[in-house]
Amino acid sequence: MHVLIIDDEETLGRSLAVLLERREAEVTVALDGASGLRALSAQPFDVVLLDNVLPDCRGLELISSIRASRPEPLVLMMTAYGTFDDAVEAMRRGAHDYIAKSADVRRIVERVQNVRGLVESRRRAVSSIASAPPLLGASPA
Repeated sequence: MHVLIIDDEETLGRSLAVLLERREAEVTVALDGASGLRALSAQPFDVVLLDNVLPDCRGLELISSIRASRPEPLVLMMTAYGTFDDAVEAMRRGAHDYIAKSADVRRIVERVQNVRGLVESRRRAVSSIASAPPLLGASPA
């Protein structure tokens, strides 16, 4: 599983990266929205762990850009300052989950791990579709 963490709290991002890498995830950390979008354009990710408060934008605004550039990754929005309205808006814009930041980063890692099965199921489905014979054939008619 390839995870992109977009969070301006460098210590939190690195801590999450270490814990996820221990669980066999490949992790890239971006410290702002622009860096996160550049990372997304350079390579595919299965999961984007997105902070809502970034130095150059709000994560809520970034969800639409993420979906426009790469619709595949599951976006898990996280914030320390969340409201119910923000959670609803994040889901409406395409986030898969909304996570409250806590002092225990293991809880965030658990939420990322919880979507691993979904990521693997999607990967298998795409692979089987890609290897299926074409539905339309060529005919002289």
